[in-house]
Amino acid sequence: MGKRRAPGKTLETKVYGLEPVYKETEEEVFLLPIYNWYTTMANESELAKWLREWMKDNGYTADEIGIVKKSKNVGRIGYLARMSSRGFPVPDRDISDIKEAIGVYISIGMKRQEAEQTSTTKNIQDYLNDYVNDILADLEPVYDEIIDTGKLPAKFDLHRDVLNQTKFKAVHAKKIALELEPRVEELKAAPVVHGNHVDEELREAWGHITLKQLKATIKIIEQIITECNEWAGYNKPKRTPRKAPVKVSVEKQVVRLKFKEQDSDFKIQSIDPRKIVGSQMVFAFNTQYRQLMVFETESVDGIKVSRSSLTEWDPKLSYKMKLRKPLDVLPTIIGKGKRAIVKMLDDLSTKRQPVKGRMNDKTVLLKVL
Repeated sequence: MGKRRAPGKTLETKVYGLEPVYKETEEEVFLLPIYNWYTTMANESELAKWLREWMKDNGYTADEIGIVKKSKNVGRIGYLARMSSRGFPVPDRDISDIKEAIGVYISIGMKRQEAEQTSTTKNIQDYLNDYVNDILADLEPVYDEIIDTGKLPAKFDLHRDVLNQTKFKAVHAKKIALELEPRVEELKAAPVVHGNHVDEELREAWGHITLKQLKATIKIIEQIITECNEWAGYNKPKRTPRKAPVKVSVEKQVVRLKFKEQDSDFKIQSIDPRKIVGSQMVFAFNTQYRQLMVFETESVDGIKVSRSSLTEWDPKLSYKMKLRKPLDVLPTIIGKGKRAIVKMLDDLSTKRQPVKGRMNDKTVLLKVL
């Protein structure tokens, strides 16, 4: 079988050769063929990379290089920077072009960053405020007519023109009511312009309106607020109540649990598996690997059983360990209380390891607490 060709511009490499190398022994270098090589053989990602390498070698900061990294299509500037890095006698005018181009890239990049920082993405609250403000703007002529006449415009219907609009929701109605409440307070303060205690600002704002008009206006606006709040209450989104978790009986939980009834070698036998459900601590022993498994939880619901695994135990509190002398340890676990068991296990030098809750036919269920 023939040797497989390496991927790449095989044909172009045969025609144009490998990347040019500058030899200091050359008395005169013709740059045009070198320009042609880079124009033909280099891709944009390589050109951008070479420009960043040149910047690093010429004292530009990491932030400036990072900004230029986002620039695309560096083109001629990229291969001029590469030629300069490889020692070619690049003319001063070309070096100036490199620096000038980098300055432009940095300037554009910084402006882009500033724009990104100042631009704000609208959230749900922004859209809510915009929608309500549009509605309030449409209501301004209605509000002005109510103040001037003390009557609701004949052509205006709150439910038809506002509340029953397709996009209108309960939250919008509440928002409108909140926005109108300060106006009611302002109107209630206005009657003093007709009394003995005159406020000049209020006189200028409300002096042309009679007390009868003010009272009628207040009543109308308060009615609008009331209808908005009532409509919001009637149309409040109803949350689907969460379904209560289905309680599985103890018998159903343990029906598929695999375990070993007893073991004559270690002189142990399993407890009733139903005792596991709701317990705070479970001790099990794998007779094949001589591993003691300890499952513990601080949950008030206790440990549960799902198929052939123990569940709802705390991985941080639970562990397994290999017993070197099971016949010395197991009787204490079976016959003693929690304090004595914990003290004995803490005294063992065996390393504790993470445990999995799956049981099998080699596992004896020793004890629950």
